[in-house]
Amino acid sequence: MVASLSGGVGYPEDAEKTASTSPDVPDRDISVAPTGPELTPTPSPTATIPPPTVTPSESEAPSPAESVSAPLVMTVAVGGDVLPAGRIGAKIESGEYDAVLDADTAARLRAADVTMINLETSVSVRGEPIPEKAYTFRSPPENLKFITDWLGADVVSIANNHTLDYGWDAFHDTLAHLDEYGIAHIGAGESLSEAARPYIVGSEGVRIAFFAANQILTYANWAAGTDKPGQLIAREAKNLGALGDAMAQVRDECDYIVVYMHWGIELDALPYERQTEVAHALIDAGADVVIGAHPHVIQSFEYYNSKPIIYSIGNFLFNSLHPDTAVVFLRFDAAEPSVTVEVMPARTEGTLTRAIDDSDGRRRLFDYWESISPGVLFDDDGIMSPATADISFVTA
Repeated sequence: MVASLSGGVGYPEDAEKTASTSPDVPDRDISVAPTGPELTPTPSPTATIPPPTVTPSESEAPSPAESVSAPLVMTVAVGGDVLPAGRIGAKIESGEYDAVLDADTAARLRAADVTMINLETSVSVRGEPIPEKAYTFRSPPENLKFITDWLGADVVSIANNHTLDYGWDAFHDTLAHLDEYGIAHIGAGESLSEAARPYIVGSEGVRIAFFAANQILTYANWAAGTDKPGQLIAREAKNLGALGDAMAQVRDECDYIVVYMHWGIELDALPYERQTEVAHALIDAGADVVIGAHPHVIQSFEYYNSKPIIYSIGNFLFNSLHPDTAVVFLRFDAAEPSVTVEVMPARTEGTLTRAIDDSDGRRRLFDYWESISPGVLFDDDGIMSPATADISFVTA
């Protein structure tokens, strides 16, 4: 990992919604999305934010655009949605980290050069839940210690449909607390330029830029603006907006670009048309890997122009009844033109997520993923490869 440190209210037992009833179905027209007094952006708070138990020094905390030295080969671990609250939060707060993620899997995440997750919550003790949202998430700041110490997360996406569940004060707090714990954040910020700013690491032929963006825009004014806080939005293939502009700015200085998208219809195993169109547009614009989350289940895998797309890696550490999940390991080698993708199957039981060790259980998932991913194969080690160069991809 790049940087390492040496630990809610109203969370449902299962934070799932069906696609037919979800207020987050991505086809909603954001031009008519509701607004309300509690959603009006406010300036960054001047009140003192309670410090976390462990606070990294400024020299230890990587900024989103900071570079660090790296070998000619880099490994990146990517997990899906993480919600350190509710039942999982209770285990974290009692110090039972190994009751949330088993020690061996956690060690492998920490061993990666970069570890990235989607942080599916606000991080604050302030704010009120948005009344009309079915599920609203808020995590206490001290639970970020689990994110750093146990998961080894270097960077988190906060471009999702829950970062603003408790309003703008909690949003400002989320940014501040992540900074205090030395966790870089992408996909949202105090302005559009900050939301579109990548996290860049590496050197010597393996320099990687990480971006994140959201398609599940619950309210129109959650989108960041020139002088307005919020999230980076990328909904249209023909207009990637600030995300496309930011990718173009780093393309020449970086060897690889990874884009983490929050998109899709909940519980659907296949991506829908807009996901596929935007994923292809991102690769056409220079992305080398596109990874998604939000549907709560694993969706299809694809190669487009020889570049891997993982439409959804499902929940990772979440209050969920859908047990199958995975961690994606990306291997970047200056001597190789392509990215090696390993998908490690995992399973959640209760609050505990652990890697699947038995070969039959792993093969069951690999076979299922191949069945929903025309043109993609997985070997017994979880290495993803294209089955053929010319095949039509299926969408929902």
